[in-house]
Amino acid sequence: MNRWERKLLDAIQTKGRSPKRDRFMTAVSRAGDKGAVWLALTGALGVRRKTRKTSTALSLALALDAASCNLVLKPLTDRLRPCDRNPSVPLLVERPTDPSFPSGHTTAAFAVTTGLYKNGSKLWVPSLGLALLTATSRMYLYLHYPSDVVAGGLLGTFVGCMGTRLNEKCWNRKDRDGKGGRAA
Repeated sequence: MNRWERKLLDAIQTKGRSPKRDRFMTAVSRAGDKGAVWLALTGALGVRRKTRKTSTALSLALALDAASCNLVLKPLTDRLRPCDRNPSVPLLVERPTDPSFPSGHTTAAFAVTTGLYKNGSKLWVPSLGLALLTATSRMYLYLHYPSDVVAGGLLGTFVGCMGTRLNEKCWNRKDRDGKGGRAA
């Protein structure tokens, strides 16, 4: 852990904590557990024909997120979490068992936010607010370093763009081939 990261996390723990904030940050973080809030939003958008294209872009972004974050980067870096390096800080949530880098909660949040923005959905504005709160909650709960959430935000933005780009290619092919049929 870098010195500035330790100082920031220590400042949050010593000066930023309160029972009310503890409950709020725990709730924000839990909404992102297993991508729950982002998967629910993606599914809800898939119900309406008007927003189905955005839903498929978000699905692709979340798949790219899961693969790059959980299957590649976390095992590759195998970074200990702040709570593992300093177990004296009491945790408000169950300790995650996977590595710290990058923050998966933050990656998913920014993947969906970017996908919403790139697909012209006005939902990107409240989504960005929740994404920033999610990133903050992960540090507040002493589960991630600042560099974990910054990397998660950058990776999420990248996979959100890539999910949208792949989605455009798929929808363009569908339109070109005529309602999803294969070209002869």
